[in-house]
Amino acid sequence: PAMQQALESAAPGFRAVRASSFRSDVSQAAAATGSGGMPAAFAAVGDFDQDGTIDAVVEGTVAADSALHVMAIVNGPTPIAVEITRFAVYDADAVGVYVTTPPAGVAGAFEVVAYPDSSVLYQYRDGGFQGRHVDN
Repeated sequence: PAMQQALESAAPGFRAVRASSFRSDVSQAAAATGSGGMPAAFAAVGDFDQDGTIDAVVEGTVAADSALHVMAIVNGPTPIAVEITRFAVYDADAVGVYVTTPPAGVAGAFEVVAYPDSSVLYQYRDGGFQGRHVDN
């Protein structure tokens, strides 16, 4: 699993947030904004760099660090993992941040939502991810 190896290399000891760790209002909000069905909330998949391969974004923790990290794993001949953002303070037993794919019509993107306060849409441009705040 080359994508898993890329994630482990960039974020040693990475552990994804468990579905049961999200606040109930966050799970409901994620379900309402998803593209049908119940979203994972801790991960999203899509062709974010638009190269024809499936990429992933996942949130979790790393060894010896209490922050919540959002990591993108860009697939390809040699997958790479990059940190998108981090939240230094969060409640591990009531997580209020989730990742989701954006509404239809926004290709190659994902959102990081700090519910209910802010949402940042990330798109892959010029060899990296760029974010912009969107209205909630």
